[in-house]
Amino acid sequence: MSAVPPPTNQQERSISEQAHRWVTRLAGGAAGSDDLNALRLWLDIDPLHQAAFEEARTTWQLTESLADDFAVPVTTANVVAFGRASRRRGLVAGLAALAACFLFAAIFDDDLRVVSEADFRTGVGEVREVVLADGSRVTLNTDSAIAVDFRSGERLIGLLRGEAYFDVKPDPMRPFRVAALGGATSAVGTAFAVREDGMDVSVAVSEGTVRVASPAVATNSSNGILLKAGQFGGYRESAAPALNGTVDQSRVAAWRNGRIVFDGRSFEDAIKELDRYLPGRILLAGDARRDRPVSAVFSVDAVDGALDALAETQGLNVLRITDYLIILR
Repeated sequence: MSAVPPPTNQQERSISEQAHRWVTRLAGGAAGSDDLNALRLWLDIDPLHQAAFEEARTTWQLTESLADDFAVPVTTANVVAFGRASRRRGLVAGLAALAACFLFAAIFDDDLRVVSEADFRTGVGEVREVVLADGSRVTLNTDSAIAVDFRSGERLIGLLRGEAYFDVKPDPMRPFRVAALGGATSAVGTAFAVREDGMDVSVAVSEGTVRVASPAVATNSSNGILLKAGQFGGYRESAAPALNGTVDQSRVAAWRNGRIVFDGRSFEDAIKELDRYLPGRILLAGDARRDRPVSAVFSVDAVDGALDALAETQGLNVLRITDYLIILR
């Protein structure tokens, strides 16, 4: 009998994410009999599921038991005032509270929307390429999702979350549009990346030309701005689109080749970027020059090492509370 191969890191992360979502649903009181039956089946599939569920349940119980400690937030002054043991307990309490907020409030609701609407999506740390019905190719970055709606007069893609790179098959009779945060990026045949982070949408073009329209002008395809190969721009819901500068075309969506490229980005933005490749959240709590520029290239397969390296440049310690909560201080 051949041996069963061990699970990959990506598989383990996916199982852990599913387990936390199950615990969230049970704790929120929204689970019905069908949900409980589905949970039993999920637990019976693999012992790894059972272990992940127990870990998630333990995390939830920890945050519940520390609830009384959450009234006063942990500050730098609190930490300095107490001894090492008290400092550790106070920090863990505060971090557990933050973990609860992140894991058991925002994530689950957002995932329900994405799961219900998405045609294609990726987990944290996953990159996936899909070929659409027209032959266009879409590569989804970590924790991203799209909805596909091909109509007679247009090819519409909804970017529900994250980032995607589009290599569009030319079809002048059916423009290719990527909608995000109420705006749209339109092309006939080109290659470009679109990213939304909840407040902003950024677009970078590696081939051809695209038209970018914010919500204020998206209803009129003749409005907006044109971005050519080697340019990047973007928009907010409340503002007109803008050309933000130029970019090395070979670095547009460098993550497709397994690289995370920082070319003068602020330290704070670099940490936020690494956060996208890890489950949970990274919190920047220590004294740091948040606007300090960072220029570096890291592998998407070595994000933990990249985080350690960036923290060291600022003299910060990396405290890993759980797989879902990391704090720099």
